[in-house]
Amino acid sequence: MLLYLQVTDNIPSGLTLNNYTSSSGTTYNNATGVWNIGTLPNSLNASLILYVTPKTILAGVNVTNTAVIISEDQYNPYTDTTIINVHVPESKVVLTNLLAITTPNVGQPFTYHYHCRE
Repeated sequence: MLLYLQVTDNIPSGLTLNNYTSSSGTTYNNATGVWNIGTLPNSLNASLILYVTPKTILAGVNVTNTAVIISEDQYNPYTDTTIINVHVPESKVVLTNLLAITTPNVGQPFTYHYHCRE
C-alpha cells in the first residue's frame, strides 16, 4: 500500500484545460497541477484524465507533457516521471472563390460563391 502519493502535471503552455476527471477519493488542483492520490492499496490504480484544447499558437508544433511523482512513502524502483509528446497538426482549410461572371456589365448583378473545405 502506498501512502501520501502525489503527482504533478502542469499543463503545457498553449493548452487550455477544459475539464478533468479523477478517480474517486483523489483530487486534482488545476492551479498547482498537483494530483493528490493519498492512499493507494496494493493491486489498485488511480486515474486522472485531463481534457485540454490546443490554442492556435501550437499549430504544427509538438507538445510535450510531463507528469512526475512528487511524494510517496516507499522506495519506487520504477521511473518517477512519464513524458508524452503530441503533435498538433496545422489546419489545412482551403477557401475557394467561384465567380460565374468574371466581367459583369455596369448594372448587371453577379454573385460571389465561397467554398471552404479541409
